[in-house]
Amino acid sequence: KHQLEQKFKNEIFANEVSILAYYIANLNIEYTYKQKMNKYAEFSNLAFVDTLEEGKTEKINEQKISVIIGNPPYNANQQNENENNKNRVYPEIAKQIKNMFVKNSNAQKTKMYDMYVYFWRWAMDKINKNGIIAFITNRSFIDAKSFDGFRKCIQEEFSHCYIIDLGGNIRNNYGRKGSKTANIFNIQVGVAIMFLVRREKLKENCFINYFALSSEMTKEEKLDWLRGTKFEEVEFVNICPDEKNFWVNLPDENNWKSLISVCSKNNTENSIFQLTSLGVITARDSWVLDFDKKKLEKKVQFFCDSYEKERNRWNDSDKTERIGNFIEYKIKWTRDLKNKLLRNKSLHFDSANIIESLYRPFVKKYLYFSKELNEVQYQMPKIFGKNAQFDNLVINFIEGQRLDFSVFVTTFIPNLALFSLDPTRCLPLFRYDSEGNKIENISDFAVSQFQ
Repeated sequence: KHQLEQKFKNEIFANEVSILAYYIANLNIEYTYKQKMNKYAEFSNLAFVDTLEEGKTEKINEQKISVIIGNPPYNANQQNENENNKNRVYPEIAKQIKNMFVKNSNAQKTKMYDMYVYFWRWAMDKINKNGIIAFITNRSFIDAKSFDGFRKCIQEEFSHCYIIDLGGNIRNNYGRKGSKTANIFNIQVGVAIMFLVRREKLKENCFINYFALSSEMTKEEKLDWLRGTKFEEVEFVNICPDEKNFWVNLPDENNWKSLISVCSKNNTENSIFQLTSLGVITARDSWVLDFDKKKLEKKVQFFCDSYEKERNRWNDSDKTERIGNFIEYKIKWTRDLKNKLLRNKSLHFDSANIIESLYRPFVKKYLYFSKELNEVQYQMPKIFGKNAQFDNLVINFIEGQRLDFSVFVTTFIPNLALFSLDPTRCLPLFRYDSEGNKIENISDFAVSQFQ
């Protein structure tokens, strides 16, 4: 107690960018101090500022921070470009994420720019050589393939890691007992608490300690457990990461290195399939997909006409307004489409682009297959041709964690979300060069191994 006034005035800092949360935090901190000291004092170290914004947290930057706690936001990006409310970009931290988490990842697709990842990297760089970070966040970092580089950095930068896995991934547990009431925040993604401890004198490998609450527990039971359990009572299990930096759900002890990889983004010569691709991302399914071909024609024609009207209106303007505020949101805009407008690219309907596609297992829809209106086509033009004019046979499987492994073979262009929110990976029998020549997609190396 005799040190609290010094701590309160000089060693405790907080940031908030939401005005209501800012005032609530201020009241809570000052009220707690009054309870402990029996006198009121103003808390002057709460800043109304974006924590991640470099240059505006100078007071914190001057300190040797030994403890960082927080509940960062979990959203990777806005759900809809029409919201015109993107996450901000923080170049310096994004650079750190790329040079550390992404660089150390072996995942085929690395999505490491969720906001809570920004906060983890910020905290890892801000914490002193002896300190603790305690965050409650999305639990994906525990077992997602794309977080292998993140986990590797933790093992290298910290001496101890304690994880309390609260579960609650609605998408993963849908249909199981209690799945809809198992999340402590009533959100769809799972949640976990992680404590990272950095001790300068400990140079050995990081001790990773893991505890998971039962998937059968309800939200209320989990909250009761959190309230009634002391940290030293948690029955953590020490886990040993494998060489690919997986922490939990480790594969059986098989010599996987002796097997031929199905596909690879780096070593295609020694894989079975030399060309692989994800399914098509339209980013506007309701506009470019339909069961009825005539309805699809009308929708796409309206889309193109609306775009052209906005393009002409933009060209006639003084171009001083932000494009996101200028355009009318009658159609589904994406970043790529906005950039096309800024580059004065025209958009015209072509009925030849309407093809059959595999939207979901056993569900075909007409697709307007056009690089202008499909956000990402990946390698599909090399598999089915620029205008989907070639025949092919494609094995599709889930690349992700939400559902059990599934596979589906088709002769149609597949949607990225063929199975679920997890991306669909495609393995074609053939590939086509720029001149339309058919080439076997099975590598000579694989054929020789099979023989």
